[in-house]
Amino acid sequence: MSPARKQLKINRVLIALDTSRRNNHTLDMAARLAALRNVELITLFIEDQDLLSLAELPFASEIERASGTERKLTSLQMARVLKTEAQRLSRHLETITGQLRLRYSLKVVRGRYMAEAMAAAMKTDILFLSKNVGKYRRHSLAVRTVLFRRSVERAAPAGTVWSWYQASPGSEAALAVAAELAGEGSKRLVVLQREGTPEPDRKTRENIRQRGIDYIIMAGMEPAALASVLQQVRDNLLVVHAADLSEEDQLTTASLENLGYPVAVVF
Repeated sequence: MSPARKQLKINRVLIALDTSRRNNHTLDMAARLAALRNVELITLFIEDQDLLSLAELPFASEIERASGTERKLTSLQMARVLKTEAQRLSRHLETITGQLRLRYSLKVVRGRYMAEAMAAAMKTDILFLSKNVGKYRRHSLAVRTVLFRRSVERAAPAGTVWSWYQASPGSEAALAVAAELAGEGSKRLVVLQREGTPEPDRKTRENIRQRGIDYIIMAGMEPAALASVLQQVRDNLLVVHAADLSEEDQLTTASLENLGYPVAVVF
């Protein structure tokens, strides 16, 4: 184990899942990290109370993908959907943990996604979030124009790991996790930072290069612009540190939830 990995202690890896189509992708990344660190993967499936409440509204309906037929949606049908998804995830979890010879646990709870996830993360070192913005959820996102230090001609390829970096000790820890995940996966890392934020120090950059990772730095990034950048490709991951989440900096747990994007929060 490298000195950097020894310094960054990860004893508990938690992933909070819902009905997102990206559950498998996020679960695979969380399981990979847990296997690398030889720790248990704690899996929490959250039956989103907001979805059940939505299904009780008189105008709630769903449309069959194949036929386009619209039908009334009930809370009972939604409960069945959630149960089916939990069973599917359980099977996938057994398969992937078996392949990695990984210890795991699975718990099903009902509540509001972010509240349940953050409550479960109280004694966790890293929390993976896989939030759904699928057919039962719609929201609008504020988007602003952003200038990059190094332009990207096309959307980041699938598997890219993004790291929110603010030159803080927490950001350094988040960047170390992002580099570890990128190094074991796609070998692609994008460092996001505000204009004027110092770049990671030379030693950190050298450690990233030594892993064979292709990385770039995007400067001029603001939290409100994250959605426009990240949503180019859904099968990626954003890594942030809990200490960098604050109302003052406009990056909060609520804004992460509204992104509807796979996120890993380092504590």
